Amino acid sequence: MAAARKAARPGKVSAERPAPSCAGPARLKAGAGPCHAVWLQKPVDPILAEAVGRLVGALRARRIVLFGSRAWGSVAADADYDLLVPVDDSTNPRLLEAEAYRALAGLPASFDVLVRSVEWWSDWWDTPFSLERRIETEGVTVHDGG
Repeated sequence: MAAARKAARPGKVSAERPAPSCAGPARLKAGAGPCHAVWLQKPVDPILAEAVGRLVGALRARRIVLFGSRAWGSVAADADYDLLVPVDDSTNPRLLEAEAYRALAGLPASFDVLVRSVEWWSDWWDTPFSLERRIETEGVTVHDGG
């Protein structure tokens, strides 16, 4: 099972609590609570923890999902941090993406931040063989403020 494999893997995140079984964009909506294919993770990597804190402060992010090599177990020493930040549909994701990069400035690592509206995510999360689908099914929720 993917959740057990992720929880047992040494390194960057630690299991906090199991999430209910569900999928789709409903879990991204405000107040939907943790609803992810893998366990909700609490960052123990100090750079990731600082980045999450900065993004929560700058964007009032309710949810942040780690994806890419740091979430999927093929981490190189110089790997970047790939983060998805879903936002309310009324928010301009591109402006918030720029704000996210400003908030992360000065950290000793590279970041790729995707800020997407829940509406956009609803249209794309279940597209077979897409990055969005992989994030949906294999991403690691590192912040869920509800």
